[in-house]
Amino acid sequence: GLKGQYRSASLKLEKAGKIFELNKASAKRLAGHLQNRANFQRKNGDYDDAINNLMQALRYRQTIANDRPSNTALIYIHLAYKYVLKKEFDTAIQFNRKAIELLKTIDPLPTIIVNKIEVYLNLSKIYRKKNQKDSARYAIQKALHLQKEEVIYLKDRSYSELGELDLMEQKFKSALGHFQKAL
Repeated sequence: GLKGQYRSASLKLEKAGKIFELNKASAKRLAGHLQNRANFQRKNGDYDDAINNLMQALRYRQTIANDRPSNTALIYIHLAYKYVLKKEFDTAIQFNRKAIELLKTIDPLPTIIVNKIEVYLNLSKIYRKKNQKDSARYAIQKALHLQKEEVIYLKDRSYSELGELDLMEQKFKSALGHFQKAL
C-alpha cells in the first residue's frame, strides 16, 4: 500500500544519501525528508522511529555549513514533543532547553520570538505534569516577558497555564484572575 511505497522510497533516498557525498542542497533535502517522515510516523504512533529520523535529520542539518539555526531549533522542538508523547519528560525538557539556547543566538524576528514563547509554554506543561510548579511558573513568566501585543493567542495560553497552576495549588481567586485575563 501507500505506507509501503513511502517506506520503500524513503529507504532508497536514505541509501542515496549514504552513497553520495552530501552537498548542502542534498543534505537539506534529505533532512527535510526525514523530518516529514518523522511527522508521518508520529501520526501513526511510531514515536521511536520518529525520534530516530529526527536525530538523523539533526545530523544532516549539522553537516550543512551556514544552515539556519532556526532549522535545528525546530528539530529540537519536535524531538521534545515526541518525548512528551512517550512521557519521557526529562528528555523533553533537555531538548526544549537546547531549542531555547539556539533560539537565543538568532535575531529576534517575530517567528523566532513565537518559537521561544511556544518552547517556554511547552516547558511549563511538562513541569506541571511533573508537579514542578515553581519551574512551570518560571517558564510561563519567561513566555509572558517575551510577548508583544501582536501575539495575543500566546498571551492567552500563558494566562491559562498560570490559571491551571493556581488550581493545582488551590489558589482559586488567583486562578479566576488568570483565566479572566486569558479571555
